[in-house]
Amino acid sequence: AESIKKITKALYKNTFGRTLT
Repeated sequence: AESIKKITKALYKNTFGRTLT
C-alpha cells in the first residue's frame, strides 16, 4: 500500500508540475 501511495504522489507531482509549469 505504501508503494502505491509513493507512486501516486510521484505521478501527481509529475502531472501537476507539467500542467502548472
